[in-house]
Amino acid sequence: MSVIEQLKKSMPNLHSAAVSDVELYENTIHDDPKKLGCVGASEVSKLFTRAGLDAKTAHSFAYEKALELINGYRDYVSTNAMLHGINSEIDGYRDVVIKKYPNATLRSDVSIFISEVEQKSYWATPDVTDEFEGLTIDIKCPYTPYTFWNNVKKINEGYKAQNQMQMIATKHKKGAICLYLTSADVDEFGNKKEYKIAPEKRSNFFYQDADEAMQKEIVKRINGFFPMRDIIFKDLTSAPEISDEELFDMCEKKQVKKFKENTNLLNLNGSIVKCSNEYYTYK
Repeated sequence: MSVIEQLKKSMPNLHSAAVSDVELYENTIHDDPKKLGCVGASEVSKLFTRAGLDAKTAHSFAYEKALELINGYRDYVSTNAMLHGINSEIDGYRDVVIKKYPNATLRSDVSIFISEVEQKSYWATPDVTDEFEGLTIDIKCPYTPYTFWNNVKKINEGYKAQNQMQMIATKHKKGAICLYLTSADVDEFGNKKEYKIAPEKRSNFFYQDADEAMQKEIVKRINGFFPMRDIIFKDLTSAPEISDEELFDMCEKKQVKKFKENTNLLNLNGSIVKCSNEYYTYK
């Protein structure tokens, strides 16, 4: 399902201007085969929760990427918040970024590969770059005042990691996260209802310098992530496939869980089955 179709399905009253804007992003979402099973800057925060690569978040991400290799495509699933961000990104560029940085270029339909090793690639797709300033900008568009001010007061660590990875790709020494509060509401005719607050009051820039230690840690964690993905890939591809009737009997006699619901996904080999494109564990 395309981004446009997902937007219309999840936001039936989405204003037409937003749909037009999002059409510019179709090339970004269509999968480059080199990206399957691999890591983009927008995903790297999943490796930076408190427990790092040992966290359930990282394990679930490895499962997601193993499935991409097995299925041969990316299952693009998004929340309304993510779709709102895609929809509003151009507004942030037009209303905020270009006014402060007139040489800035919106370029979020072009990825920059940091590594192109087969099945171990990683890349960044910066929203905006300004070659005159040597600046890489990531635009974030919260849609509630609460989320906006929370990030102004303490920027999301995942946003910082994403921007650092973008700077690895652009080789810029300066980065920024542009926060732009935009409404998700529409009127009865499908026209966007914007906050009655001046754009300069509901926008904020968080700046950071390229952090060599952080950037090395990003690369280290990505390289540590791929073996996790490969363990899960091997376990899933060796799992026997059973019928619905066999799964029915198994659920009666054994303790059965969906594979992805386990806390640790790296030590389940030998107790995995596949049924109707879903993986299960049993004991």
